[in-house]
Amino acid sequence: MNNVLDAKTGVKDTLPTLATITCMSTAIGLVVAFAQDFHKRFPKISYRTFLTFNCLLSFAIANFGLTTIIAWSTPVLMFLYPLAIALTFAGHYLPLFSLGMGWLTFEIAGYLLGLGIHLYKSKASSRAVELAD
Repeated sequence: MNNVLDAKTGVKDTLPTLATITCMSTAIGLVVAFAQDFHKRFPKISYRTFLTFNCLLSFAIANFGLTTIIAWSTPVLMFLYPLAIALTFAGHYLPLFSLGMGWLTFEIAGYLLGLGIHLYKSKASSRAVELAD
């Protein structure tokens, strides 16, 4: 009987321990990735400063409580989830999907959109330079 109780206690303690380790490793990975990326973009500010800032910001936001965080994120998620679901379903009907390259259509569309914006902005800035002269 003692062995059965020990086995149940071990299983009961294992799940929360694994969930904690999983959440901590994800949080650490996100904080480090944020700090590394922003340090590359803004090298004058140290990596340690970005790391400290992100940890303190995360700590402050976490102290608002889960209910408040969910209330803040719900409007954004309600906008993004239908788009993600529609893109997922639409992806099955895209060319090259059967080859595992359904993303290529979105990549090309994003490239063309970005190129169009770049050309529009460069044309507008060249006009502004001409007007200034």
